[in-house]
Amino acid sequence: MELKSISLSPKRIGNTTIQRERIASGSSQRYLFSINTQKPTLFYCQISDFTDDLNLKLYKNDGNGTYVSFKASENLGSQKEDIIALIDSGDYLVNVFHHADIDGKQAPSKYSLTTASLGGDALISDLTNSGKASRHFETFKPFTAENADHITGFNASKGSTLTFSKGVLPGLSAGDELSVTTIKSKRVGKQKLMQASKKNAQLVYIKSTGELYFNGNGANKGWGGEDQGGLLATFDSSSNLGGKDFCSVI
Repeated sequence: MELKSISLSPKRIGNTTIQRERIASGSSQRYLFSINTQKPTLFYCQISDFTDDLNLKLYKNDGNGTYVSFKASENLGSQKEDIIALIDSGDYLVNVFHHADIDGKQAPSKYSLTTASLGGDALISDLTNSGKASRHFETFKPFTAENADHITGFNASKGSTLTFSKGVLPGLSAGDELSVTTIKSKRVGKQKLMQASKKNAQLVYIKSTGELYFNGNGANKGWGGEDQGGLLATFDSSSNLGGKDFCSVI
């Protein structure tokens, strides 16, 4: 089996798109890459433009020469597969597997592979604090004050972004753009907070407190239960959410 390589840099945003790849029924195509970074780095890969059922898996070398399954995307049919993960220094393997022939052609399936690493100012410092860069939410957590992230130095007008993996925000899918309503009142008590929750926007930002809520039940009162919506994050006073198209599900 041919092993191909992917070049990634932890110091910048690096993208590699490999077009017109082919994979035979029941076989795999593997891609190796290594990364050396002092902080966890956001890694993204996607396969698309195929007509059979292909799956995508990410493996990490355990240090003894064995690649252990790290994350997988196994959607049904010819839906595109994508993986986003925080990775640290080490050797990794991306595996594209031809799971089933569904187009009836009994021929190798074509596909496109896209990979990206987010480095430099976009490095994620840890799982709960964004530092002074963009913030990616990777896993679902109940919407409680204890789980809310604290984000500093966020500035949407200068390119900071909020991105969410599929499944983090209930009811939203990859590719969805999120609307944000800002409440600018200096004092927001319980009554005004409930009024704000009835606005038909997915995200509601309370400027005076820096609180960002996910509105899980639309124009109804409240945010929904802890598994539907509520407090998502708090921003420090220097943050600026006054921008457009800076929130999305990927």
